[in-house]
Amino acid sequence: MGGGESMNHPEITPKPAPIQGEPIPGDETGEFAPALPEERLAHIDFIRGAALFGVLAMNLQYFFRGPYELFVWSGHTHPGFLNDCVDDLLSLLVEGKAMTLFSMLFAVGLSIQMERKLARGGSFWGFALRRIGALFAIGAAHIVLIWNGDILTMYALMALPLFAFLKRRTRTLHIWLGTLLGLAGVAGAIFGFVRLSSPQNGERRAQALADASAMAQKLLEGYGQTGWWDILVFRLQDYLEHLGMMAGGLVLVLLNFLVGLAVWRSGILQNPAANLPRIRRAALWLSGLGLATGGVNLFIRPLAEYARSHGPWAKLLALPLSLSQIYHMPLLGLGFGALLLLLWQSGRARSLLDAVAAAGRMALTQYLLQSLVMTAVFYGWGLGLYGKIGSAAGLGIAASFYAIQVASSAWWLRRYRFGPAEWLWRCAGYARLQPFRLGSPSPVPGSPPVPEPARKG
Repeated sequence: MGGGESMNHPEITPKPAPIQGEPIPGDETGEFAPALPEERLAHIDFIRGAALFGVLAMNLQYFFRGPYELFVWSGHTHPGFLNDCVDDLLSLLVEGKAMTLFSMLFAVGLSIQMERKLARGGSFWGFALRRIGALFAIGAAHIVLIWNGDILTMYALMALPLFAFLKRRTRTLHIWLGTLLGLAGVAGAIFGFVRLSSPQNGERRAQALADASAMAQKLLEGYGQTGWWDILVFRLQDYLEHLGMMAGGLVLVLLNFLVGLAVWRSGILQNPAANLPRIRRAALWLSGLGLATGGVNLFIRPLAEYARSHGPWAKLLALPLSLSQIYHMPLLGLGFGALLLLLWQSGRARSLLDAVAAAGRMALTQYLLQSLVMTAVFYGWGLGLYGKIGSAAGLGIAASFYAIQVASSAWWLRRYRFGPAEWLWRCAGYARLQPFRLGSPSPVPGSPPVPEPARKG
């Protein structure tokens, strides 16, 4: 979600841009300030906006629409060919990939902001710490007031170690990244081997199913309550009970941050038009490898569980299962990112792509709005659909609401500079109120106001 992307529109022949050392026209003060709309790298907003749909689809699949335990352990709660197909497609094409892109772009945003600081002067680290602190506060409020599946607090926590890499040489970054990715693979393989080496006989499996069923029933009752306050109390209890599970997620977020930083250092995102051959190769190879390893994972997962219950040869599946699980998500996430870049550079359906980019500019607001609307749809204080719909219906809800988000983002940004949450975040980062409406005075002293675009019709 990292905002503040600067430089020119990728379709225009690039001129020297602020992040490359030249101050913005009219900025004689050298003050560090938010990127103006014409400075943003719109293709980054587009990728983020597209990833927003994947985030919604997977959160709805595994969390909003019903208990994860019920979905995973009890077979399909809504059996049928269509639901089975949706499950497999989401698992292969979306699960983990959208959040991978989101995490990578957060690191890209921090890199851009630091480079703009070096170009303009001012204190980046004070700004960055205020911004990260504000993000943590927004995430904490998200957990307490709306939904406990928050990712913002994890981003804020892992931004602190990311700071240590922002000024490192690219070679040093690559060494660290390769080492950490290798260690993740080794750790995953060991964990998978140990897990699959312990046979799950009928009695143990029955107990595991009973425990999962009890947890699912607890969640159904808790989130089925009609009182908003009752659900808030239950949500906090649920969050604290599962807090220990965050550790693995934190490591994954940091790895994605470092991959995003490496992508930015490659120079591709600064000028996609000049790097189309590299982007095409990346789209082909990364998507191909990601689909292949993802397909292996999709095939082996149920086979491994069967083997664990029926024979000692399950341990033979530990290595391919673990490695495909760990590596197919960043591979396919990067591949999809490259495909989205190619789509943007093609110039096709420009109005639609611009609207998706608008959603990407408002990703923080729209992410929070997804939680607010979906909990209202599924929790007992709202429509009470928790545990009552299948995967296909859930995907339909996700697609419908995402279309509303895209249209509303385009409408909003014709009138305002930022989304509401982005505005609050920027105010905290710059430690002063930022202009909100288009046509209001610029945040950079001496710069002209941002004009309000002409309205059609």
